[in-house]
Amino acid sequence: MARTFTPEEISEMKAFLQAHPPDPAYDEEAELFDGELPPNEFKARCIQDILEHLGELPASNN
Repeated sequence: MARTFTPEEISEMKAFLQAHPPDPAYDEEAELFDGELPPNEFKARCIQDILEHLGELPASNN
């Protein structure tokens, strides 16, 4: 089942990502999927993946 996001949800995700960009210092941990990422770091990476999949990733996060 596919998930549809409203324009408001997409806008909220973009705002969160702008306020909390993924920290490259956690790249290795994120690749290992070991669950040691801080909550906002994990959320930012999930949002980035969703927006990228939707073709809505802001230019500053490409």
